[in-house]
Amino acid sequence: MQLTVWTPSRRQARLGSIGLIVAFPIVAFHSALWGTRSLAFSDAIEYEMPIYRVVLAAWRHGHIPTWNRYAFSGYPLLGSSQGGVFYFPHILYGLIDPVRAFAWLAVVHMAFAGLGARTLSKRLWHGEFAGLLSGLAYTVGSFAVGRLAQPVTWAGYAFLPWALWAVDHVVDQRKPIWFAVTAGCLAMVGFDGHPQLYWIVSSATLLYGVGRVLLGRESPWRAKCRDVLAALGAVLLGGALAAVQLLPAAAYAPISGRPRLTLAQAMTYAYPATHLPLLGFPYLFGSTGNVVPYTDPYKGTWVARELAGYVGMAALVLAIAGITLAWRRAAGRSLMLLIGLEMFVIVGSVTPVAPWLFHYGPFFNRFRAWGRHVVVIDLAVAVLAGAGARVVVHASQRMKAQAVWRGLATLGVLAILGWFVQQWHAVRPFLAGPAVRTLAVLVPLSFAAATVVALTFSLLDRRIAAFMLIAIVMGDSWA
Repeated sequence: MQLTVWTPSRRQARLGSIGLIVAFPIVAFHSALWGTRSLAFSDAIEYEMPIYRVVLAAWRHGHIPTWNRYAFSGYPLLGSSQGGVFYFPHILYGLIDPVRAFAWLAVVHMAFAGLGARTLSKRLWHGEFAGLLSGLAYTVGSFAVGRLAQPVTWAGYAFLPWALWAVDHVVDQRKPIWFAVTAGCLAMVGFDGHPQLYWIVSSATLLYGVGRVLLGRESPWRAKCRDVLAALGAVLLGGALAAVQLLPAAAYAPISGRPRLTLAQAMTYAYPATHLPLLGFPYLFGSTGNVVPYTDPYKGTWVARELAGYVGMAALVLAIAGITLAWRRAAGRSLMLLIGLEMFVIVGSVTPVAPWLFHYGPFFNRFRAWGRHVVVIDLAVAVLAGAGARVVVHASQRMKAQAVWRGLATLGVLAILGWFVQQWHAVRPFLAGPAVRTLAVLVPLSFAAATVVALTFSLLDRRIAAFMLIAIVMGDSWA
């Protein structure tokens, strides 16, 4: 007896993909959108939301919000940067209840981020299903959920995939519209008010664009230099647009509470070697907020939200399963290069690279919390997972079988790492109790194993495997 599975048309697949990505964060946070739950806490409700109200009040009275007279006997509001003076989505705070506006803005940024990952992945791997899985893996990502208390980071998370998508067009076509789109994405990150997130997104955009050119097809060096300069020009144009926010912030930085950083201060909130396992097993050290079933209190060195960067086991297995396809294309190699470079950044002083970057790299001595660069890694893994999704639905049986073997090997390595980190002497002081840490390892591994099962099933029926992967990636993102 042969199973009959519904196959959507191209239009149905496109609309279904967009609808599912948008619906995912809405369903996940529905109680905050329409119920009594609030997503705002800590810095968000104590600092950012009141500042946004001050900004809106100034605009309502017809002048640029340059000064906040309600704190510290007054201070430069535009120069503090985190007021998001020119970030127009904040208008919502003046239209509806601020707590409800906060929730809606969080969800809208997540949905927009997911659609950006979908659009980038679809362009690179030429498939709607590839875009869907990348979007689902990124939209309700650990970086966004872990930083709900830091709304100034949302624009960076949301516009990063769109900036990479736009600069990919720039190096291909060099049309004015793509320069404008790239610059607009970067400017929106700058307008949101966090200079570090602007630096992370703009540097990742430039590195991706340059990598896309240098790792691409053979062409004369003159042509490569022209394309590299095009990527650089698009990024500089974004800086010029955001200068209305960035320059006042730079002007007043010397009188801030942290005008200069030592190397030790800059390394705060980077990933120590002992905390790298949190990228794959995020609740290994317990949780904040009594997250069920990981109810043991968090024991890590830094606050949990600054190390929120779970890449997703399902996405990781898919990315490695599709690595052959990804490696064939310059964009895939550029994304892998980004992952490698950003890994050196997020681990801080674990390697000798950090002191060099601090002393000689641009702007690295201005920011702490280098762990925030993990957002680039999360996006790159999610987009590379699209290559694995492409293999599931379009590759030959031989290529699918190779993907299954790579998935099995990845699962084996992850299982060994899950066991090893619990035995590692340096990690033991941070571990949650036996029951919680066992769950913290087994749950992510179960999603990795389920992904391998779906990859295996693709040898029999690609459509059923596709539906399985959708459910697995969504479950992994939310769990």
